[in-house]
Amino acid sequence: MQLEIMKILTPVTLEITTVTQQPAACQVKVSCIHASVPQDSEEMAVTVMVRDITHFQMMFDIETSNDVLYTVDVDECAEGLSSCSAHSHCVNLPGSHRCVCETLVAQSNCWERSYQAEQSALGEERQDVDECHEQPCHAQALCMNSPGSFQCQCQPGFHGDGFQCHPQNGSRPKTHCEHHRDSLQSGGAGISVAGAFIPQCDEEGQYRSLQCHGSTGHCWCVDNRGQERAGTRTPPGSLPRNCDEPERPKSECEQHRDSIQSRGDREVPVVGAFIPQCDEEGQYRPLQCHSSTGHCWCVDSRGQERAGTRTPPGSPRVNCDEPVRPKTQCQQHRDSLQSGGAGGPLVGAFIPQCDEEGQYRPLQCHGSTGHCWCVDNRGQEREGTRTPPGSPRVNCDQPVLVRPSERPETVCERWRASLLQQYGGQPDSHHYLPQCDSSGEFNPVQCYGDSSYCWCVDQNGREVPGTRSHDAVKPACIPTVAPPSMRPLPRPDVTPPPTGTSLLYAQGQQIGVLPLNGTQMDKQRSSVLLALHGSIVVGIDYDCRERKVYWTDLAGRTINRASLDPGSEPEIIINTALTSPEGLAVDVSRRRIFWVDSTQDKIETANLDGGERRVLFDTDLVNPRAMIVDSQTGSLFWTDWNREAPKIETSSVDGQNRRVLVQEGIGLPNALSYDSTTRQICWADAGTKRLECISPNGTGRRVIQSNLNYPFSMVSFANHYYFTDWRRDGVIAVGRDNQLTDEFLPDQRSHLYGITVAPPRCL
Repeated sequence: MQLEIMKILTPVTLEITTVTQQPAACQVKVSCIHASVPQDSEEMAVTVMVRDITHFQMMFDIETSNDVLYTVDVDECAEGLSSCSAHSHCVNLPGSHRCVCETLVAQSNCWERSYQAEQSALGEERQDVDECHEQPCHAQALCMNSPGSFQCQCQPGFHGDGFQCHPQNGSRPKTHCEHHRDSLQSGGAGISVAGAFIPQCDEEGQYRSLQCHGSTGHCWCVDNRGQERAGTRTPPGSLPRNCDEPERPKSECEQHRDSIQSRGDREVPVVGAFIPQCDEEGQYRPLQCHSSTGHCWCVDSRGQERAGTRTPPGSPRVNCDEPVRPKTQCQQHRDSLQSGGAGGPLVGAFIPQCDEEGQYRPLQCHGSTGHCWCVDNRGQEREGTRTPPGSPRVNCDQPVLVRPSERPETVCERWRASLLQQYGGQPDSHHYLPQCDSSGEFNPVQCYGDSSYCWCVDQNGREVPGTRSHDAVKPACIPTVAPPSMRPLPRPDVTPPPTGTSLLYAQGQQIGVLPLNGTQMDKQRSSVLLALHGSIVVGIDYDCRERKVYWTDLAGRTINRASLDPGSEPEIIINTALTSPEGLAVDVSRRRIFWVDSTQDKIETANLDGGERRVLFDTDLVNPRAMIVDSQTGSLFWTDWNREAPKIETSSVDGQNRRVLVQEGIGLPNALSYDSTTRQICWADAGTKRLECISPNGTGRRVIQSNLNYPFSMVSFANHYYFTDWRRDGVIAVGRDNQLTDEFLPDQRSHLYGITVAPPRCL
């Protein structure tokens, strides 16, 4: 075996770059060397030479278990292998030797190998040997010869000792793989973050086709974007896949997972979304957990949650291999309406109450409408027991006079009964079963069983396009049919609000007024401004010049207004070509109104009396909701809670210069307001649970509050933000300093929608 030595690293360490018979890269040290040893030999001697000078003789000891070869120093002086001249004395050293000139001998007759003798007219002269001819330096280094020595220096754009040169940062732009890798490396030390996967990049900075996790031992193939190829992951100890083989189609779990991963190169999941976990074969793992909420549950082979397996954060997880005790009818009914990840009820749905044994409680109440009634042991309402909000509840232990049914079975109820019969009375957790409210109408939110696949429906049970979702936060659906009217009906005229500044809020069939004392809500003086039975008031705004309130009516499909003068009655200003009018804004300066239609996916404008109506936008809209206008700058702002790509947009009031203002880090942007003090656009998000603000030019984004419940609408006044909340069914006040200051819960407990501020004069 012959070894070619390319460089002396230290006086006792040599770097071997070529090994005949066993090509490999290794290091030779004075004490020992680790190397592969041919199995057909018991011992082998290796002679190590540097520039034709023998320095070591090394012996392979085949009997050792770790193939250690030991070294024997060669005495170059005794073997006649030294580079000393006749006028110098050879002194042997470990792995080398030294030449010492004899006393009184001229230096011209005593030199090392870096010089050679040449004859001239003056006799023998000492001539320098140019080692650079031997090309000892790296290919990206310059060799500089000097008398008796040489030096290797890396070229510009590279760094190192000259024998090894590496590209400097900045010599070319980093690739995505290098950015990914370096972001996980500690600053300059090259030590990876504990437990983190560090991607491997090739010489060109591209992802190596085979990637392995140094901590777990798993390996997998990736594409040129570093994305794992489905079905290529192998556990520790197994043979990695051949990444040159064609990729198998993605499984349902992998498609589900990848559809929720964020778009772009950062590969960051959507904020607050549940990301399903898939095994090495691409199938759903039996146990799934929501990283944001901490809830865990078991799923079947199709990823559908198994009833009764959900556990809250901090509690022991269910063994998904064990059978689950069947739930009672009440528990199944209740859990089918609970939200998938957050544990809260579906918007607008009636949630039955079960006792400790899982049976229906005799008295049931609807949290949104305030109605209460008695039920039998099957959860069926007992006729004649229903009471309206605010009235005394029936004693369900006493017999009740049964009256004939006052209405026929609705479409929702007939459809539900038909499917129940089709399912044999025992629907599976993944079966669709229409959810009807207490009046027999379709609940605005419908879901597949107890899963998180939900969508909005209209009054006929038809799905509203663009509302389907499968994450923890249910779509913010609004009912399109008003509850039955109660008798006697109050007159729909205005009860004037107190003097000073007040908040006006929409609550289904009425508009309420909440006076402000400075920025504090004067709850004792709250009252009803307008009773509007048969309506569903959603969007609301105030014209401070004429002291008129404007609102959208989802049930009546109209836009209306009323003066705040005593006895004023509502006036319909638009009642044609509207389907689902929601957000509404009044431009006080230009005397125009703007609104969104969430079914027609339009943004329109008209004069304050409904004239000169025209469409501003009817493209690139999916679920538009909130609408505000900055009268000073003539700018419009609106939200679109499209479940696939939520965004906040802006344009001028004439429809020019439309652009996206915010599209990253938002989930369900319901509420929107203009803070005239900071001159920022602020929004409350029911998906991310945050209240944030940003400048109209897209800079200065900041979080005001990060633990909201389910905000729907918002208004800014002084140094406070006031928003309606669907979890609390009230108005919440938040200071600009990130402090929750107060809440107002109306006597009638039902969802609050739009909110605006009515000052005594224009600000």
